[in-house]
Amino acid sequence: MNEKWAKFYTEAARERGISEYLIGPLVRYIVYGLNPGSFLSACIRGDAHTAINEGSDNADELKGAFYTDFIPVMIFLHQDVPAGCIGDSAEWYGVFNFN
Repeated sequence: MNEKWAKFYTEAARERGISEYLIGPLVRYIVYGLNPGSFLSACIRGDAHTAINEGSDNADELKGAFYTDFIPVMIFLHQDVPAGCIGDSAEWYGVFNFN
């Protein structure tokens, strides 16, 4: 069952234009409740400042990171995933992990 949801969210993330290297961690967070890295964690909390600062160590890449990663990730999180897995106090354990 989890594989079905993983595929569903992977395709949804690709349709939003999220970079491939972020899709795996995002899907593992949504489906299995595994914590992603600092950039995605900041996106999940809705912390734009931290997300952009964590997104790149190179100041020249910050503008690109914002447009290529932050915006599509935020749209995906707010329109395609369960509401309980985003926000400042999000504690997510995966869509169908009932153990």
